[in-house]
Amino acid sequence: SSTSTTSTSNDISSSTSTTSTSNDISSSTSTTSTSNDISSSTSTSSTTSSDDGSSTSTSTTTTTGSGLVLAGEVKSFSVAAETNGYGFYYSIDEEFNREQVDRIVLNIIYADDTTEELDITNSFGFESTPEKTFTRNNTTFKYNAALTYDGEEITDVTGKTILARGDILKDEGGYNVSVEAYIGLKGDINLDNYANAVDATQALAYYAVLSAGNGTPEDTQLSLTNTTLVTDPDSVYDHFAAFLGDVNQNTHVVENNWRGLKPARQLDSVDATNISMYYARVSSPDNTLGDKEIWAEVLEQ
Repeated sequence: SSTSTTSTSNDISSSTSTTSTSNDISSSTSTTSTSNDISSSTSTSSTTSSDDGSSTSTSTTTTTGSGLVLAGEVKSFSVAAETNGYGFYYSIDEEFNREQVDRIVLNIIYADDTTEELDITNSFGFESTPEKTFTRNNTTFKYNAALTYDGEEITDVTGKTILARGDILKDEGGYNVSVEAYIGLKGDINLDNYANAVDATQALAYYAVLSAGNGTPEDTQLSLTNTTLVTDPDSVYDHFAAFLGDVNQNTHVVENNWRGLKPARQLDSVDATNISMYYARVSSPDNTLGDKEIWAEVLEQ
């Protein structure tokens, strides 16, 4: 599991002063903070004391019928996300996997420079879907799937909206908080944005090597022609090619298919046949179906 931390600073006050804060949500260095899970909490208060015993921060968040109201006036806020590595998706998939996100925290700096953390892990969504995100013009197959806020509206005590449902979460530089996704056409083993006879042939060649005992998934390269992307058998792109080529999981289901690597997969003559059948149907001048419908028919055979 890889971890990435992003933060956003959205200055909503008119002050020109600068306030710095650490946004490492695994080990925050902020001296005043409180972490509240807004998915289940209706009212939370916290006081943090300094070494000399004096109170340095007191904050209370209250959930109302119209959303969550923060304790004070917010000067700026940030979002930090811990993600669970990249994910693999077909261009016909209708959603990204929520398991790509481990934790999301909203970091708040109030006008009096006290801070608060709100856990919004259970209140996020995705701006789009793999199906709507994919484009054949992207020859790297790599995309950033932006995260959105999907909870009740959060306002500060003055009525300013901090987060509303549907807002894209932003990082410190104003960029979208996102997860890394690889999206491609089902069956496209050689990674040229087409699924055809070449892909079926490469599936058969890979299967032949492994069946003869002349190699293992770890040392046998599957995608053979796109050497710009696939540099060795353990390349992320060869694992991605295996994901795209493993079209039939009826006899060998990969748990958590969205992140399954090549050794967990069974690419064989059945996959090659299914890719050939798809290519025949999509190439037919009489075809009126999209990829999703064609693959549904092919895999039902």
